[in-house]
Amino acid sequence: CMQSYILLPIFLLSMFISIIFSVVFVIGALAISDFCYPTPDQTIQTLLRASQEQIGSFVVETSNYYVTGCKGTDPLNPAEYVNMATSAVDVFRTFTEFIHNSIDDLTSICGETSTILHIVNIMNAALDVFSTVVDVLARLLHCSTINGLYTEVTYSTICENGANALYGIFLSQLLMAIFSMIMVTLRVSWQQVEGDGGGYVEGSTPLLPPTPIIQRF
Repeated sequence: CMQSYILLPIFLLSMFISIIFSVVFVIGALAISDFCYPTPDQTIQTLLRASQEQIGSFVVETSNYYVTGCKGTDPLNPAEYVNMATSAVDVFRTFTEFIHNSIDDLTSICGETSTILHIVNIMNAALDVFSTVVDVLARLLHCSTINGLYTEVTYSTICENGANALYGIFLSQLLMAIFSMIMVTLRVSWQQVEGDGGGYVEGSTPLLPPTPIIQRF
């Protein structure tokens, strides 16, 4: 009863699940192989050219610049924006320094200057934070950073480790499906169990009696 109603459905379920997973993983492995052949750079550039009307020429040119190892001119040109932000910070710092240097004159004119000094200190703290953010963004948008990250993800993670992992999972699922099918195929022998008295239990295939041998004299 346990073999027929518990083990057999488990083997059938594991067989169908293994077949489904093996098909899914082999499709994923083939897709990665197509993506990485001949190189992922050429595949990405082909996809970008095909979808240029949807994403725009600026995105295509910028992506091609980073994919090809930063050859040519950077359409994004983050250095220009960094220089603009740095110039703005310098202007505000000059203004806050002027306030600090003129605090005596402001005191003689306005009287109480504690509020002005507090505002200037807040501005200096904000400028420090802004300068740090600009510096971090400049490093993140640098060509070597983005291209290095892209190379690590596409070549090492996807094309090498990803493809090998999917093929390994596919083989394991295929073996599980094959062994499950073998167990289901051999289910007939589960009920052919010899009893204590030398016969077979109920539900088994009975043995035919031996054919007598007639000897002629």
